This record gives sequence, structure tokens and C-alpha cells, in this order.
Amino acid sequence: MKWLLLFCVIASSALSGAESESAFWVWHRDTKLTTSEIKQLRVGQCDTLYWHVGNAAIRDGKWAGQGQWLAPDDGPSTNEIRCVPVLRGMLAGVKALPADHGGLLRLMQQAMERWHSDEVQLDFDCPDRLLPDYVRQLAACRAEIRPARLSITALAGWAALPVFETLQRSVDELAPMFYDLEPDKPPDVVLGRLLPLLDQQGIKRHLDLWARCKTPWRAGLPCFARISFFDALGSSRGHVREWLWDEPSFHASLKALPVVGAGIALFDVTKDTTLHDAPLLKGQRVAVKRVDVKEAAHCVELARAAGARSVCWFRLPTASASSGWSLAQTMSLSTAPPALSVFVGKETLMLENTGTTDLPPSLMGKNDTQRGWQIELESAHEKPVFREITAGEFAHVGAHIEPDGAAQHEVPVPEATRLTLWLGDLKAGAARRGGVFQLAPGFNPQSLRWRLRGPSIITPWQPVKLNRP
Repeated sequence: MKWLLLFCVIASSALSGAESESAFWVWHRDTKLTTSEIKQLRVGQCDTLYWHVGNAAIRDGKWAGQGQWLAPDDGPSTNEIRCVPVLRGMLAGVKALPADHGGLLRLMQQAMERWHSDEVQLDFDCPDRLLPDYVRQLAACRAEIRPARLSITALAGWAALPVFETLQRSVDELAPMFYDLEPDKPPDVVLGRLLPLLDQQGIKRHLDLWARCKTPWRAGLPCFARISFFDALGSSRGHVREWLWDEPSFHASLKALPVVGAGIALFDVTKDTTLHDAPLLKGQRVAVKRVDVKEAAHCVELARAAGARSVCWFRLPTASASSGWSLAQTMSLSTAPPALSVFVGKETLMLENTGTTDLPPSLMGKNDTQRGWQIELESAHEKPVFREITAGEFAHVGAHIEPDGAAQHEVPVPEATRLTLWLGDLKAGAARRGGVFQLAPGFNPQSLRWRLRGPSIITPWQPVKLNRP
């Protein structure tokens, strides 16, 4: 069966980068853009990066900076992509905004001066009760920074509020966030009914109102994935901040549960443990949420049809945001199959993805031993030809005889007719290298073949490639 049918996708790009510009939010980053990132952003027609540079807080009834500024020397390294500094503010527990907007104005001016920008963006989680006061301060600050521009992030639901007309006139651009539209309710978590990060039906309801927005706006969409954990009653207990797909894919203390909802996997914690550096307790539940590329591409089309000038993705993929899509995947929204190759050299083995499509995580198998992906490697003559192998960058490795039988039989490597290397995902442009890899003396590695296996996917056998530099 061909890759096209195996993945049940159309072998074409769901969205061509040439169709429209896009933007990214850049979060938790104090390093410059790499040459590769700049190239990919230009090819994908990214016109703006909204870069988190500092925080604003209210202390003693006045606006003030909080924490360290991102130093200008550590800012973006290109003049080819416009960069806008973003100030973040947490207002959920604030009773009232300061009467004087002067402190906020100074923070905005400092951010623009440091980054030599003609625009500043505010990302404030303003509750609805404070929104009229927030709008007044926005209008006052905007008047004083002109001709510089003021943009803000917004909650999707603000378009339904009476103050929305005034809000539009107080800024130059808005970026409503069309993800995490509602929190998961504890009873629903207990029943395995979790809400997706990107809810197409919920977005449609909000877009009907945003279509009437007279001020330019960008649709904020997610390209990240999230791991959350809940107690036995379904109440949220936080998120795992940094992690790799291998961790939830092969964690021995996570038992998969039935779940209702696309792009969601749910697990019971079977004993006290950790996931990356987050402690988990027996009886808790772990939910993994990710965004389907086809679903995201359709949401992009809906937003543009409603009048969005472009899409702004959260967040720019980096090494520290390894759980989301790759930059290539985000820029292309390609649903073509990943371009995988296995290379064998002198005592080396490598799996590489040379395409623009990620090999996505595969968390739900028929049972807990079938999560993730497997690269199967054997001689075309189906004889023992291996001498030694270690996992290296793969999650783990196994050696088998009768590998296609009802139950695999693990054996020492020299007795095996097939090797299996396990992995959670492989991003576009990335590679995984095995550890020590030795074949029988005199065996021609050109006789080796490989295939990819998943919970419901087995690709045709393919020959390995030799001597990848």
C-alpha cells in the first residue's frame, strides 16, 4: 500500500506559502535567528515576528516592568523580516488598572527604542471586567506614540462584547487567539471528553463576529502541542513545560485510555513517576493535545475568508519548543508524507527526514506496546547478519526472530533476523542516529532493507542508502 493511502492524506501542500503572508509569536527566546530559520521564513513569506521582550506588572498602583529585558544584542539578526517587541502582562487577579497610564507608556517606548521598532504589541490577559479601562489606556498610549503603531493580542470572545467597537478604534491591529477557547471541565476529563487545542466549530462561531471588525486583524493559531495533568477528579494540576515526544510515547507508567476528540491522547498514571521534570502521582491523568495539519489549514482558510489579513502562529518553532511542529511544517502546512531515508555507513546507522513534512507522533495503538513508530531493518535474504547495535538517539532498539508472527521473540543481536528501532516522531529536516552498529564480516550492506511501522501503518520495504556524510 502506498504512503498516500497509508497516511490517508492528499499528497500536496494544503497551503502554499505564496498565497499569503504569515507571522509568528516568538516566546522564551534570547538567541538570534539562524541562517536556516531566516531562509525558511522568507520562503514561507513570513512578514512579521512578534517577539516577547519583557513583562509589565502593576505594583503599588502603578505600571512597572517585571523581570529582565531581552537585550538588544540578543535580538533578531536580520533586517529582512520585521520584528515587533511584545510586552506581556498578567491581569487576571488585578482589581483595578492604574489611573495613570504613564508607566505603561514608558515601557512601550523603551521596548521600541531597544528594538528600533515602529510598533509595539501588548499581550495582556485582560479580564472582561477591566476591558473598558484597558481600552481607554490603549487609546491614550496610542495617541502618544504616534506615528508608531500599537497592536494587541485579544481573546476571541471580545468580539461579542459591547466595548468591542471602542476597542477597535483604540489600536492599529488586533491578533485574536483562536485556540484554548474553553477550559476542560473536570467531569468531562473524568469521562475522557477533552476539548482540542483547535476547535473548528468554536472558531466558526467567533469568526462570524470578527468578520465585522473594521481594524486590521491577524488570526492567532497554534502550532504547538501540550501535555497537561489532572487529578482523579479531573481538576487541572498544570502542564509539562519542556518535553520530547519519546517521553509520552514510551513511558512505562502511562496507560492509554479511550478518549473522545481529535488530536488528543489520554493516559492514567499507574504509579508515582515523572515526565521529563514534572512529578506525576498515581491516579492522575495525563492529556496530550496536538494540532492536526489538515484541520489547521482549514482554519486558516476560514480566517482569511472572514477578513483576517494573515495568520499569526504560536509559537516560532525552536529547539526548546520541540513538542510542536517544525518550522518547515508550519510554513508549508504540507500534508505530503515525510521523506524518510535510512543510511548505513561504517558502524553507523541514521534515519533522516529530508522533506517539509514532519513524521507526527503516534500515541494511540491497539495496546500500550504499540505506541510510537518503529523502523524495521533486515537482510533481504531474511538471515542473521547483525553483530551489535545500540539505541543511540532512538528511544530503544530490539532484536527479533519470527518478527511477523503472533508474538515477536527477542533474541541476542547476532541471532536476530530483524532489528527494530523505536521513535516518537521525526521533524522535517531532522535525523536520528543509532549508536554502535556492526554487521557480520563480509556482509554487503546493500542487501539491507527497511520499512516504517506504526499502529495501523506498514510501509513497503525500501533499500537502505550507503555512506551518508
